[in-house]
Amino acid sequence: MTDDSAFKKQVRARMAETGEKYTVARRIVIEDAAIRAMLHRDMEPAGILRIEIGRTYPLAEARRAHGELEARRTTGSNILLP
Repeated sequence: MTDDSAFKKQVRARMAETGEKYTVARRIVIEDAAIRAMLHRDMEPAGILRIEIGRTYPLAEARRAHGELEARRTTGSNILLP
């Protein structure tokens, strides 16, 4: 995870959801990310995992993209382009 603040938000959310202490929640968030990365690496090339790109948005339209996601007007992955 490259964005430290996003990582901390995930840890805090897990702590709030489960009541776990910081160190336990942090370890589980890291392990979950590692498992997802391994599954993606192994499953996508084998054709088991299919990634559907629903829409792409220019980065300048990030607010609109987020609004459409919140309103459930999109399907698949939404990609922000630089």
